Amino acid sequence: MSTQPTLKKWMEVIPESERATYTLAGFHQEIDLGNRLALLVVDVTYGFTGSEGLTLEQAIQEFPTACGPASWEALPRIATLLQLFREYQLPVVFTRGLRTTASLSAVPSNRKDDWT
Repeated sequence: MSTQPTLKKWMEVIPESERATYTLAGFHQEIDLGNRLALLVVDVTYGFTGSEGLTLEQAIQEFPTACGPASWEALPRIATLLQLFREYQLPVVFTRGLRTTASLSAVPSNRKDDWT
C-alpha cells in the first residue's frame, strides 16, 4: 500500500484537482530535489497569454500560441512561487524568446504593440 507523500509548501499553490491528476499519472512521489533548487519561469509572455480579459478564442486571434484565461489564472500562482523563492533567496530564471525574422514570421501577432 503506497502512502501519500507529505505536501510540500510549494505544492500548496497547485490546485487540488491538478495535484490529483499528477498523482494519478505517477508524478506525485517523494523525490530528492537536491541542494541547488531554482525556479524556471517559462513562456510567461503575451505571446503565450494573450491580453488580459480576452476569451481563449480572442487570445488566439491576437497570438496563435496564446492560452488565454488559463494563463491569467496561473499568473498569481507563479507570483506566489516567485515570492517563495525570493524569500528563501533561491535562484529564479526567466526564459525569453530569441526574436529573429524567422521566429517572428512563424508566430504572427495581431497585437498593435506586439509584446512577445
